[in-house]
Amino acid sequence: MKLSLTVSLTAVMAAVTAQHVPQCLADCILAQNICTRLDINCFCQNSDFYKTVKQCIGGDDGNTVGCSEEDQKTVLDLRKSICGLTRVELGKSPSV
Repeated sequence: MKLSLTVSLTAVMAAVTAQHVPQCLADCILAQNICTRLDINCFCQNSDFYKTVKQCIGGDDGNTVGCSEEDQKTVLDLRKSICGLTRVELGKSPSV
């Protein structure tokens, strides 16, 4: 279990380091109250988190101006590199 967690965190840090994390994404993650800190499982599997951040980066939440189109693409690429293609993205209920 410890090895698995270490590998997961290492993979996340490598993905984040390899790509520029747009400030608008960081702001959207900090603004939501669903997932905490570096809870990667929550980031990748929680449909409420996914919807909230997606609305925020698109500027559809009524509170932010959102991310530029280029930054939105970067956010999607970053999410895919960290989470892969998830059930949430496919419109299915996340596994618990």
